[in-house]
Formats: sequence, C-alpha cells, structure tokens
Amino acid sequence: MENHLLATLSQQQVLSQEQQQSLRILQMPTQELLGEIELMLESNPLLEVEEPAQASDDPQARAQEHDDDRRDDRGEDDSEFDAAQAETPVDQPYEAWQGASSDEAPFERIPAPESFRDELLADLGCLPLTPRQHLLVACLVEELDDRGFFTSPFETLMRYYARILKEEGVENVTAAEWREALATLQSMDPPGIGTAGPVEALMKQIERIEPSIMHAAALETLKRIVSKHLDKVAADNRPALLKLANGKSSILDEALRVLKTLSPYPIARESSTLYIVPDVIVRTQNGVSTAHLNGSLQLRLRLRINDARSEADPSTRRVLLGEAKTFIQRIEARRATLQRLADAIVTRQQAYFEHGPAALRPMTLSQIAEELGLSVPTVSRAVSGKFIACSQGTVEMRSLFSAVSFSNQGSGAEEQGASEIQAMICKLIETEDPRAPLSDEMLCEMLQKQGVPIARRTVAKYRTCAGIPSARSRRRL
Repeated sequence: MENHLLATLSQQQVLSQEQQQSLRILQMPTQELLGEIELMLESNPLLEVEEPAQASDDPQARAQEHDDDRRDDRGEDDSEFDAAQAETPVDQPYEAWQGASSDEAPFERIPAPESFRDELLADLGCLPLTPRQHLLVACLVEELDDRGFFTSPFETLMRYYARILKEEGVENVTAAEWREALATLQSMDPPGIGTAGPVEALMKQIERIEPSIMHAAALETLKRIVSKHLDKVAADNRPALLKLANGKSSILDEALRVLKTLSPYPIARESSTLYIVPDVIVRTQNGVSTAHLNGSLQLRLRLRINDARSEADPSTRRVLLGEAKTFIQRIEARRATLQRLADAIVTRQQAYFEHGPAALRPMTLSQIAEELGLSVPTVSRAVSGKFIACSQGTVEMRSLFSAVSFSNQGSGAEEQGASEIQAMICKLIETEDPRAPLSDEMLCEMLQKQGVPIARRTVAKYRTCAGIPSARSRRRL
C-alpha cells in the first residue's frame, strides 16, 4: 500500500461575515428585529430613531398648528371634517379601509395579564403582618413554581436570601420564622398554595371543607384515599376502595364525588397568548390589491453625528460610525427586499385576496426568486416567520406558496395548485348525496374529467388534510 499526494483545484462559495449578518436580519421576524434594533440603539450612541414627522420651522405652519390645537380644545373639530370621510359609511368593508401607517399598534393597548404571584402579593398586603413577616412571605411567593408548589429546602432558602434581607434591614432570620411564613402562605387562597406536591395540596383543600357539607365518615374516607390510596382511584379498583369506606357504597360515592371537585394543582398552568403582528398589510380598492409594509413596525434609523459622547475617542467613534452605517444599510435592504417580495406575491395572488383560498394560484419560491433576481434560499429566509394581514385574515406568508402544482390538459391551460385542488374536493363533497357519499375513486374520476391529472391516493391525502372523514364515515341513512 502506497501513499500519494494529490493536488486538486475546486471552487466553493463562502459567505462573508457581512453577508451572513444581512441574511440573518432578513430572516428575522419583525418583533425579533425590533429587539435587535433596540439593543443596537443602546450599544451604539451614533444611532437614533428618526421621528416620523419633524416640527416645521415655518411660522405660518406653526400658527396653523396652534389654531388647530385651540380648535381641538374647544371641541369644535366635530363640525369640520374631511368631505371624503363624511361619505365613508360606518359599515365600510375592510377591503376599502385605508388606515394611516403611523397609527398606534392595537397590541400596545392590550394590558399585561396579572400572574398568580401578583395576585398573591396583592392579597398579602391585606393581612395583619409585621413588615418582617410580610417580607418573608413575599420571598416565599417568588420561590413558588408555575403550579404554585414550594419545593425549595429551607437551608438553601436561608443562604440565598440572607444578603437580600440584610439589604432590607432584616437580619438573623431563623428557620422557625421561615416555617411560620410558609404556614401564612398556605393559609391564603387558592387552597393548597405553597404545598410541596399534589397530595399535600389535596389535603389542604380537604381541611377547608366544612363538616356540614359532607358526612363525617365520607370525609374520613376521603382523607384516607388521598393520603395513601390514590393509585386505587386511578386503577378504578372499587373493591379495594370499598374496604376503606367499611363496605358502605354511599360513603364511598360521596367521597369520590367530592374528590372530583378538588384540584391536585393550586395553580392551573398559565397559557401565554401570542399575538401575531403582520409585517405586510394588503389593501384592496376597486378590485386591485396592493401590499404595504406595516408602518407601525418600520423604525427609521439615522446617524447622530453631533453626539457629545462620541467625541471622546476618535478611533472608537470611527468603529461605531462604521457599525451604525452598516446596520442602517442592512435594515434598509431588508425593508426593500420585503416590499419587493410582498409586491410580487400580491401581484400573483390577486384572485386569492379578492375571492379567498379557493382562488389561490400555484406559486413556488423558485418562481418568485427568478422574478426578483434573488436566490431561492434568500426568498425562503425572507418569507420565514412573516405574516400578511388582508381581507381573508392574517395568514402566514409561506402558506401562499405551494410545493407542487398540476397542469390542466389542453392548450393554454392554467396551472392548479394543491390548495385549489383541495378546495375543489371540498366543494364536491359539500354537494354530494349524504346517503351515497363520494369515494376517493369517484372524486379522482370527477377531477380528472375537469382536467386535473391526479391519483386516488393524492385525493385521499388532500381529503385528510382538509379534515374530511372517509366516505364510509360520511354516510347518513
């Protein structure tokens, strides 16, 4: 066996660091991009946000603004308004609505929901406690997990909060004081808060049951079941549970009925609502749809040349100036690319924005990339995580693309996308006889007669994706 050295020549495309950063910004959803801009504004003193409307230096314009302000204060603005606005009916459809791009985003007015910790701290202020006790219970509230359980060892708790409490003027806190604070927390609502686990939470809830609500024997049976025999309830082992109730079926039934009303978790999992902010708004007027970037999310950046803080170190200032210029160029390039992409999508999908999903035309990433002179990965990054608001609702930009398409037979035939074919299948099923529903084979033949070359298994796949059961399940006698 011999060793040889071979020299080969090859070409490989490698993206520079600047290109990678530009693509990263292009792929960012708008909310993530706003966070990136905020971070850059904090770290680079040469960047600032350009105000949407600068104050006018014209004295006549300022006088006009002053008169407008005085008229607004007198409430006389109701008598004078734009004639076009007067002709606009109250029930004007969304397609013709022209919102100002500088309008405040409606999500800014949504109040932040209160967490269970906030509610506990608010209730804590109503208890007759000393400032020292109040502070200890507040520390325990912060240590609760998302289900309302307290699982931290007291030794770890005492070490962790020793310095924090000392800054608040509280020192030499004993383990007995922490346990007393925990008992105070467990006496608060909801029942079971601050316990170590589901069993203890259930026992705390049972302790609060009034004796007049249920029979004493049933209450004792309930305590025995919760303390050591929940596995028998899970296994539905009624004979073993009857032994705990001394063979009395009525006592067991009452204990199980009350057990169903209890919750093993003091706090239900808090569901976080995710609000989708559209990047593009499609407005339809006179049958023509146009794409507009969401103005409330488009921050314009500019250089702050005369910042006093930047005059200290010329070399540092040059570095910051270069970073600021590059960042502004990347943001503007992203905005321009997103606008071109939105225009191309809306131009191809005019029928969709006017008539709905049934009119969605086939469109691939490669087609848009070729039209805009971009690469397919660049277009894929640009549509990733972006949303469009239109008369059909707020839809993901990527959902307007189809991976496959079929061609109608005959000359001059138009292509049909997967979404359109799925809509055709749904329409055929809507008009079928419920006593003799159409099978996948029959649907396939009907589509082929309409010029759609499709296989039966493809029909079954589209039917399943639409959430439509099989013909046997749809049959009605």
